[in-house]
Amino acid sequence: MTLPLGRAHYFGPADRRRFAFVHWPEVAVRGAVVICPPLAYEAVCAHESLRLLGEQLASRGIVAMRIDYDGTSNSIGSGRDPERVTAWRQTIVDAVTELRAWGVGPVHLVGLRVGATLAAGVAADTTADAPAVDGVVMWDPVVSGRRYSRELQMLSASSGLRPEPADDGIAIAGVRLSADTLADLKRVNLETVDVPCLVINRSERSESPDTPAEQFGSDVEQRSLDGTEAMLGTDVELAVAPLGILTAVVDWIDGRLPTATTPVEAPSLTGEALESNGGTALVHRAGRIGAGELFRIETTEQGRRPECAVVMLNNGLAPLIGPGRSWFELAAEVAARGWAAVRVDFSGIGDSPARPGCETGEPYPPHGGSDIADVVAALRAEGVRQIALIGLCSGAVLAFDGAIATDGIDVIISVNGRFDRPFFDERRYRRLRAAPHTNRLIAIPFRKTPLLAWFAKVPTFVWRLLDRTRIVPDPTHAIRRIVTDRRRVMMIFGEHEWGLIALRRRGGKRFNALVDDPLVTLSICPGLDHSMFDLAARAEVLDRVTNYLGEIWSTTSPVAS
Repeated sequence: MTLPLGRAHYFGPADRRRFAFVHWPEVAVRGAVVICPPLAYEAVCAHESLRLLGEQLASRGIVAMRIDYDGTSNSIGSGRDPERVTAWRQTIVDAVTELRAWGVGPVHLVGLRVGATLAAGVAADTTADAPAVDGVVMWDPVVSGRRYSRELQMLSASSGLRPEPADDGIAIAGVRLSADTLADLKRVNLETVDVPCLVINRSERSESPDTPAEQFGSDVEQRSLDGTEAMLGTDVELAVAPLGILTAVVDWIDGRLPTATTPVEAPSLTGEALESNGGTALVHRAGRIGAGELFRIETTEQGRRPECAVVMLNNGLAPLIGPGRSWFELAAEVAARGWAAVRVDFSGIGDSPARPGCETGEPYPPHGGSDIADVVAALRAEGVRQIALIGLCSGAVLAFDGAIATDGIDVIISVNGRFDRPFFDERRYRRLRAAPHTNRLIAIPFRKTPLLAWFAKVPTFVWRLLDRTRIVPDPTHAIRRIVTDRRRVMMIFGEHEWGLIALRRRGGKRFNALVDDPLVTLSICPGLDHSMFDLAARAEVLDRVTNYLGEIWSTTSPVAS
């Protein structure tokens, strides 16, 4: 069965739009759910699971609204804004109000981690302005805000990154939480809820063996289920969707809804939002692009039709917000300079469906170049004359696949690209790669991170021999192939980044010749970690990117639309 794709929708105050994906059923509507995500890196790890939850709810006739809290992910605002916790809770209230206005019937809340705690607070609110909800699913809820805040501070301190920021706040995987936000989180405890509840505790590890029963009324069901740890307690590339938990959530809500339905007309969703950024009016347009229905958000200055565009690619399996929301931040800077910023999910990643016959959840998809070609073709058809790609890690490498799939790319900006990564695709996919194919058996040890330090000791002449015998390709191959086509390349690396070490050691004179080419810019950024989570280093990278493009595109100006 094909599950309904989510449709982008901005809701809430006109001057402070919140973003959501709405999964509208293709069958009769029986009710609705607001899906409340966790925060920071937990939200990234849970993204695929919550998308699957929305799709499965819609297949049962339940409207699912996956929200981004105010100032997080794709919603307008910033983590630097005041009263974050109040704004996050208000986002849930606004979502419930929106669903009630659509006349969708009973409305439930599903929250994960601190999202469950915020949802419980909304459900427990009995003031006149609070919207009524019909039930709550609390998935591994945060019981104690003080304990949760302490865990965040410990994670930040153990990350190995420089202490940030100076106001005694913290950074978790590149997401900034101010001291005031931490103080507010300490006061967010699980509130008493009188509506029907399903509580799903993490069987592998939990704050307490069971959430205290006194937190609820008489209609409560508690379960301890496996799967949460495999989803949240790992890197996003290794996260596994807990299908058993998703089924339990959908079945519980489905069992509480009436079988009879009242016809509900699908609402007209709002795919645009305005934002004031430093006095510049920006417009965000969310939707799908190309035959593959890739999800993208384009940001431009209001009233402008840019002739230059920056396309921002996924890093690993993270959605299009970028590491620590950096692509969202860069999009505002790009648009303020009069260019278009286009954030896009590769097929099978984030909120883009997989291409027919292709797998989901592949950080280096062989069809990535074809996805890029589709985006470039659409932009060219809209009158864009200059196109730059920017990618981190896997996105940095896939940008070169895009450059061989289409000649419509003028600039590639690669951040911490792993050009040494071996590819051993099926024969039908090999021609889609900018980098050469590597024998599968030989490639296996070259993908083992513990061996990288040993590889750095291998003399350059050995790497040259391995390249000539086509055993291990030279990692400069993809870069040289694009520069030969007279396209510009900017490479940004942290000073200790393995991708840079491999290029220098294995590329030797070829790499030196690349660096000397006027079309190539090598930029070393001290303090830059691989995932670009260090806030100061990330700000430096984004500044270098916009300045570099400004020098190249100084003679290309936007025109009035």
